[in-house]
Amino acid sequence: MKRKLLFLVLALVLCLDVTVPTMASGTDMVNSPSTVGAGGDHSGLIDENGSLWMWGDNYYGQLGNDGGGNVKTKWGDFYQTVPIKVLDSVISVSSSGRNTAAIKADGSLWMWGENYDGQFGNGSKKGSLVPLKVMDNVAAVSLGGGSVTSSYAAAIKTDGSLWMWGVNDYGQLGNGTTKNSLVPVKVMDNVASVSLSKSRYVAAIKTDGSLWMWGDNANGQLGNGYVGNQKYHDGFDFVLKQNIPVKVMDNVASVSLGFMHTAAVKTDGSLWTWGFNEGGRLGNGLKGTKNIIEPLKVMDSVASVSCGSSHTAVVKTDSSLWMFGDNGMGQLGIGYTGNQKINIGQGDFPVQTVPIKVLDNVAAVSCGSYHTIIVKTDGSVWAFGRNGNGELGNGGTNNGVDIYNYPMQTTPVNISRLTARLKLPTAYYDVNANAYYTKSVIWAIEEGITSGTSKTMFSPDKVCSTGEVLTLLWKAQNSPEPTTSNPFSDVTESHYYYKAALWAYEKGLVSGSTFKASVPSTRSMTVTYLWRLAGKPTSGASSYADVSSSADYAQAVSWAVGKGIATGTEKNNFSPDSTCTRGQTVTFLYRAFAQ
Repeated sequence: MKRKLLFLVLALVLCLDVTVPTMASGTDMVNSPSTVGAGGDHSGLIDENGSLWMWGDNYYGQLGNDGGGNVKTKWGDFYQTVPIKVLDSVISVSSSGRNTAAIKADGSLWMWGENYDGQFGNGSKKGSLVPLKVMDNVAAVSLGGGSVTSSYAAAIKTDGSLWMWGVNDYGQLGNGTTKNSLVPVKVMDNVASVSLSKSRYVAAIKTDGSLWMWGDNANGQLGNGYVGNQKYHDGFDFVLKQNIPVKVMDNVASVSLGFMHTAAVKTDGSLWTWGFNEGGRLGNGLKGTKNIIEPLKVMDSVASVSCGSSHTAVVKTDSSLWMFGDNGMGQLGIGYTGNQKINIGQGDFPVQTVPIKVLDNVAAVSCGSYHTIIVKTDGSVWAFGRNGNGELGNGGTNNGVDIYNYPMQTTPVNISRLTARLKLPTAYYDVNANAYYTKSVIWAIEEGITSGTSKTMFSPDKVCSTGEVLTLLWKAQNSPEPTTSNPFSDVTESHYYYKAALWAYEKGLVSGSTFKASVPSTRSMTVTYLWRLAGKPTSGASSYADVSSSADYAQAVSWAVGKGIATGTEKNNFSPDSTCTRGQTVTFLYRAFAQ
């Protein structure tokens, strides 16, 4: 096949590459799946096999392990100081203060933990101690709210639409009201990325690279010059809030929200921050707590950013990790040092008001409320910061305590039992690295034989019709131009399979006056097409109990198995009448033509 060498190089890059995301002027993809999600006092991480591991506080059941833990507090609840496996086939995880969300490879969204604010979006307020399926066709998820603030959630569906639910007191659902919703409400279309804050505001990047924000704007965290469409009395003063999306800036690649501060990476790699600046969380070197109500540039050559409650982490394009902001609980990982100290009445807190380099070879970072989890380029997982509820996952070991006597770790410590997944093998979220069809999908995409069923999903388990199978086979043969006239009464030039149908007729793969494109293709039909294309070679009898020697597909099955193109579904069965999926079809083609 053409470009075979290029395919091998691509496969290696897709499977092994851990470089930071490429900048682009706008995107057609939703935000990349999150391998690591640090919440209020708990954390989650997806390992190299697609399994989700969790640790930390479990007061609200946010670990998803039925409420247990290896440490029981004096109040009768539990927390987990070492990672435990919760769920398999996971592609993305997000954690808030009180709950967790995960997207599985089939695009289903699962949530667990507290649901008092309706943050599951399933129409109820009943929480769950174990993962509960709440939605299908989800490409990205983000959870908002902290351990003491009300919760809400957002999901981008595979069609690019943004949906939100939960608490809406500051207009954070973006639907023009301040009324809570127990079910998802659609906010906007053509959304590429969404980020929810630990307080009550939201940022979304559209596919054209424009950044839109809404919700609480009391500290200028929306970056729109302190403009809101409503005023709200919070008990102290009138503050501004924005209950519909407002455009803030263009050419944005990624965004992260903390507790009243915002950080965005533009497509040229520059980092911009705005909002509340207490503790130096904006990294601009300015002293005091003066709010920054419009984006202010901080640094260049940035690949990604993550905001905690009052600290910020940046991965640069050379994979170095830089951090700034509050370090009172060791969450910067720099040994409890800073370039300033602030007094909050109970003691001096060290803060870092400008970015400081912490580590090299970092692939991903996620900031929790007062702790930080990183993944290095070798897949190793490291943590630092507050550890009062086991949120570092290192067995509860620490090297200090803060002024509140919370245990903490001020330098990075390795979570030795975990190796993180560094990157999905393809752009499609439902194609896992260890799936039997993964190499075949990569090959089929590179060869131009097929693409996904959407921008984010390949749908490997979707049944293939006769028209789809023969079109894939035709493309695998470099899409030859048919020379025969159309023999089919049910095929016209407007059909996507028109040329494939005529070609299949020429080659003797099909016959008759009707093509029946919509009829599902079975496993036996698919291997029969391949066998006929190969010239109907003679083969021995099939060894499968469900393949009769008199069946018209018996020779095809025997030949396909002998050539290593197909295998049985069980030891003694081929399942000839079972429908053939997209994953099976591209695998048959890959084995027939690429190996």
